[in-house]
Amino acid sequence: MAYQSSIVIDSDDEENETCFGMYRGTIVGIRYYGGTVCNNEMVSLRREPNNPYDRNAVRVDNVDGVQVGHIKREQARVLTDVVDGKLARIEG
Repeated sequence: MAYQSSIVIDSDDEENETCFGMYRGTIVGIRYYGGTVCNNEMVSLRREPNNPYDRNAVRVDNVDGVQVGHIKREQARVLTDVVDGKLARIEG
């Protein structure tokens, strides 16, 4: 299952936020979670620093807040410092 995500430079004033970039990826691990997502549905991307399998994990939830899966390990590794340092946020 594919997703498209934006990296947004956060600002105190939401109108002044800047989209830093976009990327496409695949949601992995969907067979382990009960959540579903439809085409063009917004998803929530959340860091999971305490994930026992990957300390860089980024969780994918559907609009109901039910976990669908994770983004790929390689993509999560690149985003970790940016998200944890509160330099930007990711949305999907």
